[in-house]
Amino acid sequence: MTTAADSWLTQVPCLDMPDLAFVQHVSFSILDRLAADRNLLTTLVNEVLAHPSRMAASRVTLLLNRLSLWEAPDHSFEIRLNMNPRPENQLVPHDHCYAFATHILTGGYVHVVRRRTNGWEGPFTGADLQPAIVTVERPMMGCGMHDAARFAALHCGQPDALAPTAGFAPSARGQGGLCAIDRGYLDGWSVQAVKSVRVLDMTGISDHHFVLIVLSRSKLIEALLREFPSLEPWARAA
Repeated sequence: MTTAADSWLTQVPCLDMPDLAFVQHVSFSILDRLAADRNLLTTLVNEVLAHPSRMAASRVTLLLNRLSLWEAPDHSFEIRLNMNPRPENQLVPHDHCYAFATHILTGGYVHVVRRRTNGWEGPFTGADLQPAIVTVERPMMGCGMHDAARFAALHCGQPDALAPTAGFAPSARGQGGLCAIDRGYLDGWSVQAVKSVRVLDMTGISDHHFVLIVLSRSKLIEALLREFPSLEPWARAA
């Protein structure tokens, strides 16, 4: 392969369509394939300097450094590589005006879903936002594993499964605040055996709370015997 223009990226269908679930599925499939194709990924990075539009879309921000690896305006998608996140700025509230998918190649980042405290109508400022769910995204999510707590929150009606597990001790001050950093990962079959996930208060015993994951024995046996299909990677199955 000489250039990215000769690659399979040119065969990706247009993503300007009303079926957002399909768009999300295709988006993650693109990222999974690109993550496995390190030659193409390297080519895309090396080509940025030779493409003025990609170079113009690449920038250094207060949050991270960003390279625009691929632009396909006729197919309504772009591929970006985010690097060097600034931990001290990761809790700055912001939003995105477009749908997007992510695949973590290395490292991780703090993901905060915030809620408004002054109602949902009218203007608001950062002072009116409080963390609702705080998690740490890791490469395990990108290789097809599932966070049991996230599964319980999405599929078992247990939002408290994503309660913070760290950041309570006085020594944790300045480390990013309360965060659900302790995770239990399962494959796409076994995670479907999750019945509940509870965060147990360990104040006075440990600086981390205990995460209790309860599985259905019968469902786990079925999972180990592969008697039902695997759940797709979490972001596609949510």
